[in-house]
Amino acid sequence: MVKHISDKELEYLKNGDFQLLQIKYDKAIQEGKSDFEIHHSCFEGSPHFEEHIRQFAFQNNLSYDLQGMYIKFHIL
Repeated sequence: MVKHISDKELEYLKNGDFQLLQIKYDKAIQEGKSDFEIHHSCFEGSPHFEEHIRQFAFQNNLSYDLQGMYIKFHIL
């Protein structure tokens, strides 16, 4: 059964996803890395995390792929 969540809760989850991605991205840039990864479990409970990942990647000119339990982002 799919659980309905409120718009407010969805916005909170979206913001949390973007903050997590931004922190990892900023740290990779600071360290001069060409990629970074995030464990899939970091997005548990977020019903639209795939959409958030696609949007973040598009906005920051990143590519990404699944590598086991990790999502690996490549800075282009």
